[in-house]
Amino acid sequence: MRAPAALLSLLLLFVTAAGEAATFRELLDARTANVWVEGQVLGDMVLGARARLAFILVDQALARSLSGNPDVPDWLAWHGQNYGAKGKTLFVIRLKVLKPWTFDPRELRVGDHKVTLEDIRARIHYLPEGDLPTGLEATVAVLIPTKALPARGPISLGYGEYGTEWTAPR
Repeated sequence: MRAPAALLSLLLLFVTAAGEAATFRELLDARTANVWVEGQVLGDMVLGARARLAFILVDQALARSLSGNPDVPDWLAWHGQNYGAKGKTLFVIRLKVLKPWTFDPRELRVGDHKVTLEDIRARIHYLPEGDLPTGLEATVAVLIPTKALPARGPISLGYGEYGTEWTAPR
């Protein structure tokens, strides 16, 4: 008589735990911050932006959700493989060009760190750079020294003079 009750309790525990687990989309949304180049943000609208840069923090929780998940876009699964470098934090930056734009990856910044070509985890031939056409979408993965990020509080993310303050999920 005790075994069925124990089995039922264990089953309820697993169902409850599964219901609380975050979906891939929830993990991704919580770890994404947008920077609008030349854009004016008005509530839910953005006017006049030349480009959108989505900075995605790949932490342990997001990295775990990437493997074998059919909801994960190929570009994120590919760049997510760079997660786990000692003393480094991985950011995947998704660019979407809204108007013709001249892009220089050395203008990217995360925390107190200005991105260098050595931080970028891509072959130089595949790196978007220079004059980019409207509609282009590209991805740049960067490994930032963890010591350049604040231990608590908001992280400054940006491109040139454009940026945002964002707080990473715990």
